[in-house]
Amino acid sequence: MDLVAELGDLEHGHPGRARPQRGDEIVAVDIGSGFVSTADLLASGDTISDVLGPAETGLQRGLRLADASAATREVSLTKRTVTIDPVPDDDGVRILPLAGTSGVGYISLRSYISTADEQLRAAFTEFRAQGIQYFIVDLRYNGGGLITTYELLGDLLGGARSTSDVMSRTLFNTRHPGSNATRTFSPQLQSVAPVRIAFLTTEATASASELNINTIRPWVEVAIVGTDTFGKPVGQSAFDLAGCDDRMRLVTFKTVNALDEGDFFDGLAPSMTFACAATDSLTESPGDPLEGLTAAALHWLSTGACDSVIAAASARLESGVDHTRYPRSARPSAAEVWMPGVQ
Repeated sequence: MDLVAELGDLEHGHPGRARPQRGDEIVAVDIGSGFVSTADLLASGDTISDVLGPAETGLQRGLRLADASAATREVSLTKRTVTIDPVPDDDGVRILPLAGTSGVGYISLRSYISTADEQLRAAFTEFRAQGIQYFIVDLRYNGGGLITTYELLGDLLGGARSTSDVMSRTLFNTRHPGSNATRTFSPQLQSVAPVRIAFLTTEATASASELNINTIRPWVEVAIVGTDTFGKPVGQSAFDLAGCDDRMRLVTFKTVNALDEGDFFDGLAPSMTFACAATDSLTESPGDPLEGLTAAALHWLSTGACDSVIAAASARLESGVDHTRYPRSARPSAAEVWMPGVQ
């Protein structure tokens, strides 16, 4: 269930901008009794989920939006069930120019869900046909998902690997060695052989997204570009409780790469050879060569050097940067504290 802008949205001097756009700021919400500022709503203890309301088809909310010039407009949104497009149709796959190369294959992956698989295969079919060897994989807002999709993306990036090369090892504790498993590469018809890969990341990049970065880096020259990742190298197993309908999901294993690297609980940056700092500029579309993360990735792909390096976790926490990107309520839940932006 999601909020979707209707065709009859109100426009205030912004033709063609009825729907919320990248870079818009929600400054007020109307839940049916007039607009209230977002700051006041969050200060009262409401979360974004509270404000947007329950998952009910037909439920409406009004949003007052401010664009980069501070001009405001109002839109009316209605909840309905939508299908997530994990690789956006409009700009999720591009080939960007880069001097001295056949181009850079850019792909934006929003979520590791099953509907991404055919989209990934189609994109890499195009990259392979054009002889692309340099890549930007945009995971800046990707919190993870299905392991099967992570493995597919790893295989698509592993065209130069043999079936004996280790992609990852799943390790349980010493009481359960029989559950340990090794996953080797399985190159696909659409697989490519990268020379360099730039992964675009933020603190919202987590779990399966981090696994793809960690498990390909022993084999290819890799950089993360943006800000440090969330830091989730572990996974859960499900346990059904006898006599009730509850299911517990407990952290039971960690995943490491071919070099047994995997304890990135503070994010991937400290362990990366290249961790390039860049700003997620909201005035351009992801994948636009002028957008902050994309531009920095193209610079690294071209030169093999970062203009600036991602700060250590301690420095980020002291500066308060980690908490300015995503608004939190006055009484945040544990999930909000540990993963800013979660709903």
